[in-house]
Amino acid sequence: MKNSRYLRQLNRILNKVNALQDVMREKSDEELTQMTSVFKNMLRRGKSEESILPEAFALVREAAKRTIGLFPYDEQVLGGIALYKGMFAEMMTGAGKTLCASMPLYVRALSGKSVILVTQNDYLAQRDAELLRPLYEFLGLTVRVRSAEVEGEQSEAKEKREIYAADIVYTTSSTLGFDYLMQNLSVSEEQSFLREFFYVIIDEVDVVLLDAASMPLVISGAPKVQSNLYNMADRFIVCLDPDMDYRIEDQQVYFTDRGIEKARTFFSIDNLFDEHHFELVRHLQLALRAHTLFEQNQEYVVQDGAVCLLEERSGRVLESTKLRAGQHQAIEAKEGVEITNDYRAMGIITYQDFYNMFPKLAGMTGTCMENAQEFADVYNIRTVKIPSHFPILRVDEEDVVCVSLHEQITMSVRRVEQCYEKRQPVLVVTPSIAISELYSRVLLREHIPHNVLNAYSLAREAEVIAEAGRAGSVTVATSVAGRGIDVQLDAKAKELGGLVVLGIGIMENIRLERQARGRSGRQGDPGRTCFYVCPDDKVVREYGATWLEEFRRKEQPASESVKKKMGRAIRDAQRIAEEKSKTVRMTTTDFGLSIQIQRNYIYKKRNEIITKMTYSLRDCLKMESEIIDRFLREHQPMTEDAVSRFVMENILYRFAGLPKGIKDAKQIKYYLLELAKLQLKRKLQLLGSDDSVRTFFQYMSLRAIDDSWIEQADYLSQLRDALSGRRVAQHNALSDYHVEAYQSFLKMKKQIKIRMMRNLLLGELVIDKSGNLVLHFP
Repeated sequence: MKNSRYLRQLNRILNKVNALQDVMREKSDEELTQMTSVFKNMLRRGKSEESILPEAFALVREAAKRTIGLFPYDEQVLGGIALYKGMFAEMMTGAGKTLCASMPLYVRALSGKSVILVTQNDYLAQRDAELLRPLYEFLGLTVRVRSAEVEGEQSEAKEKREIYAADIVYTTSSTLGFDYLMQNLSVSEEQSFLREFFYVIIDEVDVVLLDAASMPLVISGAPKVQSNLYNMADRFIVCLDPDMDYRIEDQQVYFTDRGIEKARTFFSIDNLFDEHHFELVRHLQLALRAHTLFEQNQEYVVQDGAVCLLEERSGRVLESTKLRAGQHQAIEAKEGVEITNDYRAMGIITYQDFYNMFPKLAGMTGTCMENAQEFADVYNIRTVKIPSHFPILRVDEEDVVCVSLHEQITMSVRRVEQCYEKRQPVLVVTPSIAISELYSRVLLREHIPHNVLNAYSLAREAEVIAEAGRAGSVTVATSVAGRGIDVQLDAKAKELGGLVVLGIGIMENIRLERQARGRSGRQGDPGRTCFYVCPDDKVVREYGATWLEEFRRKEQPASESVKKKMGRAIRDAQRIAEEKSKTVRMTTTDFGLSIQIQRNYIYKKRNEIITKMTYSLRDCLKMESEIIDRFLREHQPMTEDAVSRFVMENILYRFAGLPKGIKDAKQIKYYLLELAKLQLKRKLQLLGSDDSVRTFFQYMSLRAIDDSWIEQADYLSQLRDALSGRRVAQHNALSDYHVEAYQSFLKMKKQIKIRMMRNLLLGELVIDKSGNLVLHFP
């Protein structure tokens, strides 16, 4: 009902665009190129973008035809209008989303504000930008591509600034997110390069905001001191009884009362959840998660003695990526490989938080209607399904229900043989690397040549995808490989009925299943899809009805009526899995609120220091006075040794002790303030010019904020993992997290002031051989 209403609204604008088609066709190239300046002048004089939208879309349409030989269909214009309106548009595979996005990008860029399109990888960003470059340049706009950093080759801020200054920028979500985190570690305006966020289109928006919603972007800094608890915790976990000592619920695992009792006995501890045992509990939780929630060849692989993460859906190895907060090291301990360094999180943000910073957000994908309500709840964004321009000739067959993995493989291989004999191309989608390799061995045994695409063969991804639509080809892939690249059929393959997609096992939600089916039947091509499901499927094992376990154990033949009942139960398991995943994403949002508020506070303070830095001796002494008052309150009765330590750690390295006659707190405070005042005046005198003083204050203040925030961000990451075990202690983990996060935030604010004054008073100023002033932090 809502979709029909949305389409009626969009169609009214489409009709206006179509009415201008002949007008644009009659204009010369020169007249078309001049219209961009006309539109910009209209906006400067107060005209709204909405008022010029139909004419601007009609312009892009005609310009695309003249420059790249493509004229957007009505359905592509509808999608473009939806994207301009800030909606998530569902468009079928092969619908031409790249061309569709050019129209709203053009209109939004007329304002001169930041306009960005993010894709799934660098290849797609480069491809789409190069395809549309002639169009944009014909219309007088600049376009640049921001690619991921090559290891060892860091782009300069100036180069990044030039890229992001372009009218339209194509990049990836991870590159843009890391650039945001990196900019917020800069120490001067010269190191800033991002423009203020305005409008972004996310390609494959469901992948970014659903599948990757719980995986934060993290910039790591200095390594932590290596813990010896990883191996100790791992040795304890392998002794536990899976049915009695811990439970798995909602993709989380926690200890039972019996498991906690075992831990108390094993480590000789009375109260496991005492704050003094925070680190031990954290390592136990990490080890338990490593053994129960992370499966080799499913979530990671071990290559050359190292644990390498896999992208959940495609099976792609995630280069230079590690799990945070010690989880990666816990898996390394489980696998018996060398435990690598764990690094502190210098900056951390989830895609949910990141994209909510854009005033104008839009997205497009082949599958998002199933999650329309979640998008509305989390992002306050409407979702619309755009009609297909081409007829849908693909046939989606009913599930083939099997009683075991053996029958599942056997029956699906029989179908592959039939297709191969008549040369019809087949794409077999498997749930894991292990199943893809098992399937490959069976095909080899049956003398069926094929390509395999998984984490071990991704170097050939483009080649494998290119061959998947040829007559006689058989391709085995983990999940939906090469998303964003269409499988194109040759003429013979079309004659034979198009691509056949066979899914091995039920997928965790309908959206992923539709993505797999969508590899077939692009742009009106023929095709068929079918899923072979059984009680052995991972989703069914985790969420299926208990009576299905009997079929897993016995592997006995079942009647058709039993198989129908089994098929319904398997689909029920899929629905439960989908709800659980949604719950996990919502929990991520709830937990992320504290760190989002704190991060915004820190980044705002950093920006104020960089752009509006002012210094005052009076303000510094006021801050030092607060620090001294706190010191005096916390050290009663006061001793001369305590004062000496405070001075040497916060004011002056060389201190001979308090002068005679100074005994009470009031006298000590006055003396310490005078000492700090004298030290600051010395620094100001050595610096000389106002610019040097401002730079000194700026650098020392930023260092104080960064050191404190690095510790806080790292602590919050560890805190969340540690609190996941508190369910057994009748605690609300979310409530506890926010309370403790707030308490640590207050401590951090105090620590920032202490570090700021320590940096200002103890920071060394040295003139190097070239006559430059060099800062040394305490």
